[in-house]
Amino acid sequence: MWPKRTVGFYAEGDSEVWDGIRVLLNELGIGNTGCTYGINPAKPNAGAEPGPGGAGDPGTGSGVLEPAPECSEPVTELVFGPGHAGAEPALVRARAAGLVVRPLVEFVHRVFAGEVLVLQPAPGCEVDGLPLLWRILQASGYEPSLLWPDGRGGWRCQRGRGIHWVIPAAWWAAITGTGPTEGSVEAALPRAKIAQDSAIWVVRGQSVDFYGQDGRYLGSMARWSDQTREEFANQAVAAALGLGVPWREAAEAAQQCSVGPPPSNPLPQWGGAWWEESLLI
Repeated sequence: MWPKRTVGFYAEGDSEVWDGIRVLLNELGIGNTGCTYGINPAKPNAGAEPGPGGAGDPGTGSGVLEPAPECSEPVTELVFGPGHAGAEPALVRARAAGLVVRPLVEFVHRVFAGEVLVLQPAPGCEVDGLPLLWRILQASGYEPSLLWPDGRGGWRCQRGRGIHWVIPAAWWAAITGTGPTEGSVEAALPRAKIAQDSAIWVVRGQSVDFYGQDGRYLGSMARWSDQTREEFANQAVAAALGLGVPWREAAEAAQQCSVGPPPSNPLPQWGGAWWEESLLI
């Protein structure tokens, strides 16, 4: 009988990246022990040559790869994060021992293969701890999935029936090292699609006008009272429109979250940067 697939992580301690990965895998039902593996330099690998740091110098591969003390369940797959290379001696030995070893960026692309990732700033514009874009997509029948920091040092993950995942842009950038792109994964491997299309918005006095990429006018809504939050809200509405959400549904969902009088700002603003009215005619 084949062993149950169980994932372990080769990383330098814990971080938000790995915390998010653990919560994601638990929600998707992918077995993982939550274990973090590292090099134990106190247990040199038999036959390894001492390195500059002595017999246990992990740079020579002389240390033993082993799980953290709290880990008790063996793994069948080892995922290594940014800052490590697959050719490191410890990972080479892990492969020789029969483990599947792959980089984190490849692993997450396989997990999200066939899905559409919608990257958003976190915390950005949230309502009751949920990102505005996720709320817009949910209200529009997209049934999106969510992986998002809960603001208390943890993560929440909710699997929807649609193909869209709303995730933090910074979390994805920390994994891929490339920001809002598809990451450095071989073209032949399964991969996620990153949503890129977005509408354009123009702030004029007490309202915000939205346009498609072709310049077609989509609609207008009232300003927000909080200018920082308004910027993120405009990004969320623009992203929703880029995904095909009808204007009325996007605007209604966004304005339900807006409170207070609009700010005083007589100058036109385009997509977060000052812009001349004449250029939009």
